[in-house]
Amino acid sequence: KELTDERMKRLNAIGFTFNGEVEMNNARPQKDEEDVQFDHLYNLLVDFKETYGHVQVSKMMKIWHHGDEEPTRKEYKRLPFFIARVRNEHEYFLEGKPCVLDSERVQKLTDLGIKWKRPASESRKGSGAKRQKREKAAQEDCDNRNGENVEDDEEILTARDRCIGSTAANNYNMME
Repeated sequence: KELTDERMKRLNAIGFTFNGEVEMNNARPQKDEEDVQFDHLYNLLVDFKETYGHVQVSKMMKIWHHGDEEPTRKEYKRLPFFIARVRNEHEYFLEGKPCVLDSERVQKLTDLGIKWKRPASESRKGSGAKRQKREKAAQEDCDNRNGENVEDDEEILTARDRCIGSTAANNYNMME
């Protein structure tokens, strides 16, 4: 597999040195364009927090977009993209993949007030994860009993048909 320029940048960002062989370099490499850009946008985010008292730039973007208020610095309009990128890079960081973040930068951003994305393995409030677990358990219960014939209201129904009906009833009751 060929090593692309993007992959080389990411490897360089975490300290790899290429000398015929790949070896780990413990020292952080000299600042490249990506580091300079990160530092500039981080400092801009610090200024934003000092001005507005928070780092919820998307909230302010909505206000600015509606024309209710103007940003004190036009550069602040770049911050939502920076935060989105940093959050994506944070996922790479957690997975141990090459990225522009290191533990020091993650800590600085966390201390500043950045809220990180939850890992996909964690359920999110209002995501329906509990309902999905209940439905899966009911489906597994139905699958385990599939094929049993049960007489109900003078009709022969399979256990699966009864489970599907009860699951639909449960969902209907939850909506009320």
